[in-house]
Amino acid sequence: MIHKWKKKLQQGKEGENLLVKTYPNLFKLYEDGDEYDLDIIQTDKTLEVKTEYYSIIPGQPRHSLNFFMEIISDTYSGKLGGPYRAAKDGIDYFLSFFILDKTIFWFNDVPALAQRVRSLSPNFVVKNVKNEGWITQGYAMPRELFKDLFIQIPLGMDHEEFYK
Repeated sequence: MIHKWKKKLQQGKEGENLLVKTYPNLFKLYEDGDEYDLDIIQTDKTLEVKTEYYSIIPGQPRHSLNFFMEIISDTYSGKLGGPYRAAKDGIDYFLSFFILDKTIFWFNDVPALAQRVRSLSPNFVVKNVKNEGWITQGYAMPRELFKDLFIQIPLGMDHEEFYK
């Protein structure tokens, strides 16, 4: 299956816009390039948001107990992706937003997340995701392996992590 990049980009923007709409006094969209997705207004911290269009709830038609941890966004250019790029770029927070279930997985320590993916990667097979003109690589890794690194937040719930 070939992923349609423009559709995926639009879905990502839908996730970001829903976060801003839900928390208008907290998040603002970063509109200057593709370095990161959102700012936290009060602290000016940066967030990378990965919007997922599958469910975290077993029994739902499209569900998974995994995170897809992107490592290379474009194999032809070698451009880093996911937590690796976020850590390299100094992004403050990494969010996996499961939009169907309206659930946020908030990672406070991006370098620790990247290191966890790196340390676990020998145990997983690289998945190639074909896009129009390039290939993205990453791992499907059980969320359970990251539970000490994230806070699970239902969309709409205020959380103290937003203000650190």
